[in-house]
Amino acid sequence: MATRIALAAVVWFALLAPAAAVCPGDCDGDGQVSIAELIRGVNIALGSLPAGDCTAMDGNGDGSVAINELIAAVNAALDGCPIEPIFPADYRDTFTLVRDCRLSIEHGGVMIQVWANEVGAQAYLDEDNPLPVGTIVVKDEYEGTDCETEADFGRWRAMRKEEPGFDPDDGDWAWQWVNPDRSVLFNDKSTCISCHLDAECVARDYMCTEGSGLEPTPTPQPQPGALDLVLEDLPGALLSISGRSATDVTAVGADPGDGKGPMVMSWNGATWRRLETGATGDLWWISVASIDGDFYLSGDGGLILRFDPETEEFTPQSTPTEALLYGVWGSAADDLWAVGDSMSSGTDDGVVLHNGGSGWVEVEVSDLREGGIPALFKVWGRASDEVYAVGAGGIILRWNGAVWEVVPSATTRSLFTVHGNQNVVVAVGGFLSGVVVERANGDFTDATPLGLTQMNGVFVPEQGPAVAGGVGRATAARIDGDWTPVDDTGELLRDYHAVWVDPDDGVWAVGGDLTVGNLDAGVVAYGGPQSVGGTISEP
Repeated sequence: MATRIALAAVVWFALLAPAAAVCPGDCDGDGQVSIAELIRGVNIALGSLPAGDCTAMDGNGDGSVAINELIAAVNAALDGCPIEPIFPADYRDTFTLVRDCRLSIEHGGVMIQVWANEVGAQAYLDEDNPLPVGTIVVKDEYEGTDCETEADFGRWRAMRKEEPGFDPDDGDWAWQWVNPDRSVLFNDKSTCISCHLDAECVARDYMCTEGSGLEPTPTPQPQPGALDLVLEDLPGALLSISGRSATDVTAVGADPGDGKGPMVMSWNGATWRRLETGATGDLWWISVASIDGDFYLSGDGGLILRFDPETEEFTPQSTPTEALLYGVWGSAADDLWAVGDSMSSGTDDGVVLHNGGSGWVEVEVSDLREGGIPALFKVWGRASDEVYAVGAGGIILRWNGAVWEVVPSATTRSLFTVHGNQNVVVAVGGFLSGVVVERANGDFTDATPLGLTQMNGVFVPEQGPAVAGGVGRATAARIDGDWTPVDDTGELLRDYHAVWVDPDDGVWAVGGDLTVGNLDAGVVAYGGPQSVGGTISEP
């Protein structure tokens, strides 16, 4: 009788003990522990029933039921059976890495790597459909810049291929979202299935991640969410950046009034140096690529400089205007375009200049539409007969090799920068909240994602994701045709004004305090495969 009272006390106080990792006491395997099963466990403990009558009570398999095993069963009855992850804790020792570390916008802008168990690894790599029953696929998610820093580990997403009939509508997969402590947050497909229903995924038995860690590592792609400041609090804001390589980079910007002219910072792969142009006034742009070996810079008061990166000489160009020239581009040294804002008589009228090899001349564009053309901020082209200029009020002009014309832009919000490749032309802008328009075939369309902040600069490499940067040092990326906000530091009074992707897929961004009347506190940020230091060499 005393033993029975002691066991009853154990049952009563069991809710003070933590739940076991598996479901003890579930004799019939129905996922819950009943009073009848608890009584059966007590009888096994008293020796009235054999241990084999409920093996789930015998947690350590020693042929008996101890008090701690009864406590675990009572917890399962009170709190419910704990859900076990569908992959083992030591999976990295036995699974195969089937996809190397990459940025995943679909998983919320984190870095992921993918593992598969022995049953499914080769079938995964072969892109079989269906994958074998028993296949387990695990995705590690990291909230840092790589898949190696355990402090940045965030969670797991896992899938297990079940027997036919488990979920015939969606490939008979079991799905889980597992916390770092291996507690299961979601035990269904609700948080995952919307992406995995894409036709390309269904064709691979709901697998969306291609590539393999067993094959040569893919070319590194830009990771705009991983930009680190390498220079900050420079005397003038930096407004544009370009270069010939990852170790030959030039950023230009505002004139801080220190007698050295506009900020021009040069990176040679080891140190930064400030170059003196011999000019005064702010520089708002450097051509996004060299033009017949030289770069062209534009800025205040009709200022245009030709920059020879070999000799580091700056040559001023004679222009017929005092306009603020925000952008410059050219297909060749004898086919250069610059755009800006007349800033005259209190009006902001768009200005277009052209240099066909005999010097700069102004091109009349005010009559292209009723009411004239507003300030133009940037110009870029695919070729000499396909050039785009964008500006205030969503204006987009297109040069077809013979005449400029206004083209529909899909927005009335200001567009600050335009860039593209052979597949798409992209323009970005907005005010506080952002706007993206793009043209692949036909007219420009609005491609603005939800939650986008104002974007000031954009760069579209020939391969890999396009990148944009803007207010609060926010970045966004265009991956597989869709724009997604990637990183928003929310840094007060620090904005990105321009971005550039170097030939090694390194992402650069420049800016500073761009609030009205300031243009100081310049910054340079970088994310990519190189090591970029913040040391500035003395002249």
